[in-house]
Amino acid sequence: GNNGSGGSSAGGTSGSLCPPHAQLCLDFEDGAFNGWTKSGNTLAVDDAQHSHGTKALHISVAVNNAGGMLVNQGAPLFPLPQKQLWGRMMVYFDGVPDGHTDMANAKGQGAANYNVGEQHDSIMLNYYAGSQATDCWARPKPEKKVPDKTWMCWEWRCDSANNEIDYWMDGVLLRSVKGTGDGCLQGNGTWQAPAAFESISIGERIAEKSSTTAYQAWIDDVAISNSARVGCPAP
Repeated sequence: GNNGSGGSSAGGTSGSLCPPHAQLCLDFEDGAFNGWTKSGNTLAVDDAQHSHGTKALHISVAVNNAGGMLVNQGAPLFPLPQKQLWGRMMVYFDGVPDGHTDMANAKGQGAANYNVGEQHDSIMLNYYAGSQATDCWARPKPEKKVPDKTWMCWEWRCDSANNEIDYWMDGVLLRSVKGTGDGCLQGNGTWQAPAAFESISIGERIAEKSSTTAYQAWIDDVAISNSARVGCPAP
């Protein structure tokens, strides 16, 4: 996507590609992701798909591969002044992985992770802090299937002061977790956030790798803020 202008928005689809209150924006038009660290060898910028402009981040996940992420930490986004992290990205799947897949990950000191993603081609939020008792999930009700070969706007808010996460698709709030979600692999524990989130990762990380199927996804129009919701870019 390109670094567009326009008024900032609290939500909906009339926002800027990079609102003034966003500390981080990635449109991939320069073919790079400066300031972000690549984790995994499956990420490249190309022009095969794009939400805006002519380029986007292409994640190619081979058979038996977990995929990869771009990681950002430190200034200017962190430390979070309100202990809250808002993000938005455009997402396109070419084949939606069946296994648990994280597309955005907020992490702090220790093992606690808040994840935005899907499982069985259905939207799923995930909490994980190193044990089965802390491997927890939450889904929209009713469940929200992830469309294939379609650009979507994904937004999230992570709040480490209140153990909360919100998720929007195309401007619509689909799930809020406040303290607990739908269940955990053992019981239904609290989504105990780290004292402060210290990194944000975006990409495609498949926790249940496929021995038979390769997947592709593209991400475009990334905007991250430590002060307020970003909103979706105008079409």
